[in-house]
Amino acid sequence: MAAVTNVDAVTDALLALFATATGLQVEDGPSVGEVAPEAIVVGMPASGNEPGYTTEVAQQSGYGQPRYVETCTVRSMLTISTGNTNAKQVRDTCAAHLRSIDTALRVAHTGSVWDRARLGQQMQWVVIQHEEGVTCTVFFAVEAETIL
Repeated sequence: MAAVTNVDAVTDALLALFATATGLQVEDGPSVGEVAPEAIVVGMPASGNEPGYTTEVAQQSGYGQPRYVETCTVRSMLTISTGNTNAKQVRDTCAAHLRSIDTALRVAHTGSVWDRARLGQQMQWVVIQHEEGVTCTVFFAVEAETIL
């Protein structure tokens, strides 16, 4: 096996891709304190029971030297807050950002970083109305496959 993991390069590429695709502030990992009103946090699990990143390496069978494929799952959080009480507007904004990320992943040619990347199959949406307005938070994952 030439490389042990590529999750570091995948994470770096996602930080840049999210910022370019959405124009939002993108943070590298969760931090203590408040998050900006419109931000994406990369490496942010939906609960404390799961990691921000997971990887799995499998050997591809075939002729010649064995090839190894790593699947990286990078969990992230998108959060949008507004000063008004229009929950639909905030949900629509989150959906538009996720569509932009999906489009960027479909056209991204990252060379050695990943061979395929896509949004994960599940997302968790939380919309909260509070005294300062509405906040929509979406927990999602990107799954990237790389030949090591």
